[in-house]
Amino acid sequence: MKVKIGIDIDNVLAESYPAYLDKFNSRFDAEVKLEQIREFYFLNRYIEENSIKHGKEMVDFIDEMVFDEKFQLEIPPIEEAINVINNWVKKGYDIHYVTSRPVEIRKITIDWLKKHGFWVQKAKVDLFDSEKRYQSDVPYKKEIANKYRINVFIEDAIEIALGMEIPVFLFDRPWNQGKLTKNIIRVYSWQEIEKKMTTVLGDFGDKNFECGLQE
Repeated sequence: MKVKIGIDIDNVLAESYPAYLDKFNSRFDAEVKLEQIREFYFLNRYIEENSIKHGKEMVDFIDEMVFDEKFQLEIPPIEEAINVINNWVKKGYDIHYVTSRPVEIRKITIDWLKKHGFWVQKAKVDLFDSEKRYQSDVPYKKEIANKYRINVFIEDAIEIALGMEIPVFLFDRPWNQGKLTKNIIRVYSWQEIEKKMTTVLGDFGDKNFECGLQE
C-alpha cells in the first residue's frame, strides 16, 4: 500500500519565522529573538501588547508580508530537507504538503516549492481555506490527514501534533515545548527523521498507523 507523508511548510521546510522576525524587527526597531518565542502565534500577542504605539500598523505589516510574493519567494529553505524528500520519492512515497498558509497564496507557495526543489513528482499541496469555517488549524490538518489517508505527519506546531491520531515527527522549536503523546516523536533534524522513518513505517499495514508508537 502506498506510503503517504504529510509535511508542513513554514518552519519545517522554510526558515519562515527568522525571515519574518528579521523584517519585523527592522521595521519597528524591535529586538524579538527566535528563542523568545514560546507560542506559535507569539507575534499576535506581541502586537496586542504594543497596540498603543504600533497596533494596526504591525498587523497590516504582517498581512503584507504574508501576501508579498517577493518576500515569500526569498524565504530560505531548510536545505537538508531537499535530499531527504527526494530520497523518499525514489522509494515511491507520496508527498503531500499541508500548510496553514491562506489558500490565496497557493501559486506563490507552489512557486516557492518549485524554486527550492520540493515540488517533486506527484506532490500535492493543501492550504487553509477560511471559507470552510474551520475553528482552527487543528481540525483543518486533521481532516486533510484523514481524507488522504496520510500515514506520517511532519510538523512544528504542538497543538496540531497533539490533534493527530497518526505518528507525527515534531521539529523541536521554542514554541512547541511541553508534554507529548506517544504518537509524537520530537526530532532535531531531517536526517533524524529519515533515519527513524523506516522504524515508524515498520508497522504500516492496510490502514493508518495505530497510535502508541514511542520514540
